[in-house]
Amino acid sequence: MHGRKFFLIVYFSSNFALVGADVSTAIRDALEHFIENKEISGAVTLVARDGEIVSLQATGLSDLSTGRMMEKNDLFRIASMTKPMAGVAIMMLVEEGKLNVDDLVEDHLAEFKNQWMIDERSKDTLTLKRSSRKITIFDLLTHTAGVSNVEITGFTDGMSWGLAFQVVKEPQGVTSMLSPGTFGHGGAYGTQSWADPVNQTIYILMIQRRGFLPNGDDSIVRKAFQQAAFDSLK
Repeated sequence: MHGRKFFLIVYFSSNFALVGADVSTAIRDALEHFIENKEISGAVTLVARDGEIVSLQATGLSDLSTGRMMEKNDLFRIASMTKPMAGVAIMMLVEEGKLNVDDLVEDHLAEFKNQWMIDERSKDTLTLKRSSRKITIFDLLTHTAGVSNVEITGFTDGMSWGLAFQVVKEPQGVTSMLSPGTFGHGGAYGTQSWADPVNQTIYILMIQRRGFLPNGDDSIVRKAFQQAAFDSLK
């Protein structure tokens, strides 16, 4: 009996390793195309399925000037990918009874008191007016606070907003291989992290590049990475 159990463990572990190798190969082949074309210098990618990491690898160069190879523990600027972290931290405070998402922001940050909105703008004048209501924490978490003097990047068609997370509502284009309800966030420098609750799959892409058109979330690199991982996991 013990021998049979051992055999099953070895069999499933070996099968899992083979799947991981296929995923890693598919991702590496997809990304090397962009490295050769100088779209990116390199990348670190992770794919997990059912709570287990099936692929974690570094591809390309970390430093073009020195030729240093990319390593799995290299650091990246993740920009807006910190928003879900802030959202989770806020919801932890909600659970602890220290605040509520419907609280006014000014109750916690005095700098938000006495806010004005732009009514009219011309070459020589700027007219302000009071807002019809005050900004809440919920507004900040869902990007509906009316803060317009910051560049909003990373929005793609078919997306919606959760509390600090982007949510795939209607998969299409760069999200076509993801299930409705997939959640995560991207960063201004092309980094991505998405969790598909239907397929129990996590996709993480670490790259460092500005200037993707139309934006970092809608990049051809992201789509190729996710598609390669998705296809190899079928």
